[in-house]
Amino acid sequence: MSLAHVGQVGSRALAAVVQTGWLYPLCALLVLLSLWVAWLLRFLVRRRQLALVIAERTRMAREIHDTLLQSLVGIALKLDTIQERPDQSADTIREQLVSLRKQVQGSVREARQSIWNLRSPALAVHDLPTALFDVGDTLTLGTGVRFDLAVSGAPSRVDPHVEEQLLRIAQEAVGNAVRHSNAAVVRVSLCYSDDSVRLRVSDDGCGFDSLSELQSTGTHWGLKGMEERAQQIGSRLVLVSKPGEGTVLETTAPFSTAA
Repeated sequence: MSLAHVGQVGSRALAAVVQTGWLYPLCALLVLLSLWVAWLLRFLVRRRQLALVIAERTRMAREIHDTLLQSLVGIALKLDTIQERPDQSADTIREQLVSLRKQVQGSVREARQSIWNLRSPALAVHDLPTALFDVGDTLTLGTGVRFDLAVSGAPSRVDPHVEEQLLRIAQEAVGNAVRHSNAAVVRVSLCYSDDSVRLRVSDDGCGFDSLSELQSTGTHWGLKGMEERAQQIGSRLVLVSKPGEGTVLETTAPFSTAA
């Protein structure tokens, strides 16, 4: 059978469908089916995102109940004991207050650790490059600072704890550049290799003496917190800056903290 003959048969079949009035209902059915499939996929994605958010909220509620809340209840009970026994000696009351202070300090540490471990909502629904773009775009919106993001290598799934710390480091670094550097451009680059990912944040701002800043407490730039986050994921923070020459911050982390 020749191609011409096949074409004629197909044309006759199509004409028969048109004549019987089935063509338009069939097209409408296909369109509706396509819309339904698109809606179903979107629904499944949204449901997964909602499940992740609910799971994170549940984890935080359990964390707060088991640590901070229980500690506060214990502190309240000790305060009640002191109040109900005002006839105690000054030394006894002093010892109880010292014990309370230590317990409060422990509660502060637990609360800080819970906040530290709180997973970013952006990472609950997006991958790391998308979350980085959202953070940079939000921090520079309306400031006149241009934000650029570059991703190289083959993006891979990274340990959630590693992604969280890298996002927080980038957030702090971009925020510092926007607030303090008078930069025109802030750039974030994410480079994936076989078993690690390198984060680099740079700006063309005024810069500063990085050596003296690293030797100090680093409270102004939040360097201490960024260093601690890098150490949490087996990485090291590298900071290079000179007055008038901008700032570059870089850290390379393994895909998994187990590495």
